[in-house]
Amino acid sequence: MGFGKVKCSFNNTLMNATIVNEQTIKCSSPRLSEEQESIDTPYLKSFVKVTLNGREFTLEELQFNYYPELKITKVNRNNGPVTGNTKSIIEGENFNHPHCCNLTVRYGAIEVVPTLKNDTFITISP
Repeated sequence: MGFGKVKCSFNNTLMNATIVNEQTIKCSSPRLSEEQESIDTPYLKSFVKVTLNGREFTLEELQFNYYPELKITKVNRNNGPVTGNTKSIIEGENFNHPHCCNLTVRYGAIEVVPTLKNDTFITISP
């Protein structure tokens, strides 16, 4: 192991990785090309391998699934009392994609898991 040698390989595209602890490595996925982005989203996936020394990679591959960018088009409430419980409706696109995970909305330091109404809007109440 050494500085700059820990990498994640997404379909043979190398990305830098960071060792967090003995059980965790963090790495960013590469941006897809315009041609790849035009592929139907259920098929947007990469197979990931890891190297700690820059030469030898894990034998096992893990599947990484891409999803289309979330797009927010409208927020119906942008203020409320400090006591909370102000209902907000956020409209946009791709909220309901099967590969999108851990969808949260942040009000300052408070994170809220939204209620998804459909693929175009979510409602939340902090």
